[in-house]
Amino acid sequence: MNRKMKKVTIVAPLVVFLFLSLSFPEENERMINDGEWNKTFGGRNIDIANYVTQTKDEEYIIAGYSMSFGAGNFDAWLIKVSADGNEEWNKTFGGMKEDVASCVVQTVDEGYIITGHTFSYGAGNGDAWLIKTDRNGNEIWNKTFGGKYFDWASSVVETNGYILIGTTLSYGAGEQDIWLIKTDRNGNEIWNKTFGGKDTEYGEYINQTKMGDYVIAGTTASYGPGKWDIWLIKIDENGNEIWNKTFGEWDMEQGNCVRQTNDGGYIITGTSTSFTPGDWDDIVLIKTDGNGEEEWIKLFGSGDQDFGASVVQLIDGGYLIAGFTFSIGAGDSDAWLIKTDKNGNEIWNKTFGIRKTDLARCVIQSEDGSYIVVGSTDSYGAGNSDAWLIKCYDYSPPTLKINKPKEGYLYICDREILQVKNTIIFGRITIDVGTHDFNEKINKVKFYLAGPNFYDFEPRAVATSPPYIWKWNGFAFGSYDLWAVAPYGNNGAHATDKINVKIFNI
Repeated sequence: MNRKMKKVTIVAPLVVFLFLSLSFPEENERMINDGEWNKTFGGRNIDIANYVTQTKDEEYIIAGYSMSFGAGNFDAWLIKVSADGNEEWNKTFGGMKEDVASCVVQTVDEGYIITGHTFSYGAGNGDAWLIKTDRNGNEIWNKTFGGKYFDWASSVVETNGYILIGTTLSYGAGEQDIWLIKTDRNGNEIWNKTFGGKDTEYGEYINQTKMGDYVIAGTTASYGPGKWDIWLIKIDENGNEIWNKTFGEWDMEQGNCVRQTNDGGYIITGTSTSFTPGDWDDIVLIKTDGNGEEEWIKLFGSGDQDFGASVVQLIDGGYLIAGFTFSIGAGDSDAWLIKTDKNGNEIWNKTFGIRKTDLARCVIQSEDGSYIVVGSTDSYGAGNSDAWLIKCYDYSPPTLKINKPKEGYLYICDREILQVKNTIIFGRITIDVGTHDFNEKINKVKFYLAGPNFYDFEPRAVATSPPYIWKWNGFAFGSYDLWAVAPYGNNGAHATDKINVKIFNI
């Protein structure tokens, strides 16, 4: 291929120039049309996506809440998007107070059932909320459930009616309990159950099993060995407990999502402090058998707060976790995807976002095999925070490494002098970044600094072709974090590297 390119360059340089101009029109960037994308939805204020599912027409429906649109403070928000991620319509639901959609499911009549909570309607200081719409998002009915205190719903499944899982402060045995509500097809309550002890419990997610029973993921402070433990509860179709299991040790664990696996067991994700070597949260992934007995546990993260929000088993039998990380990535927090094999061993991980707060809250695998992620982004979009929809494919991400300056060396006027405890620089320095980019997705590297009293949101320099270097000769005195950030693909993903340096250049 290279020999042919050289031959054409010699014979017909004008033809090659025109071809390159037509093929790569945007600042000579090597943009690859690989079908990946990211889309934002929102206005000037805060807009959040909590949940996504693929619809029967192979498009997507998103549930969340919006401060930019609607009648009140926050309104529940439903967004229908095409297979390419373009908005087809959106609807808001709510009154003058805070109203939030946490989960949405397409129903057998091709409409939607939404659950969350409302402060605008109901009996108390925030009630669980169930909204039924037609296929175009027009409300058919809504129902509230609750007492005098705060009660909310986090997840819903369709049965011969609907089952909601959430948390109640109004009912139950303790400070707050997991709350399960069964309704008919018109949203009328048939029964409700609480699960918990004298302390605090949270209900986060419900999944129907292949046998028609249900499994719930949540958190308990009443049971288990730790301050907070992940809680897995199996119930029958009438809401009666079959068994429950806790997972955790001495400190704090939180269960956020559960799915039944192909072998009839369960996969759970959340966060863990007990199993980490320091005082921080790692993403935790737990595999159990069909009776809830632990088969293995895996942790992901390093040195800061990391949060596992959603997990799905993939067509290849492995797992994909969505959440966010403060430990790695390009910004304050980045949306984080982690792919593992069937035994929970990491295959790859990808971060999405740039210099602000970016979060992933839900992930699915679509019919075409791609991964669809929703969450929120402060780095992109129109407002303070926008709902965020990402499409990506299964490939190992590119990596980059700051080759110069090296960790633990002294540099004087751009020359490496000797190995020392820290990276120390006197005078100017050339920052040199190398890439491992098998799929040729990187076309630029951005350079940022963060110090004790500042944090760059815009790059200090951008290198648009190899070698990726920045000749830095600015005023500096003290300790800085030096970041190299390379966007790749078209979906907001970034490869990053960071080094702490002590620079004295006055």
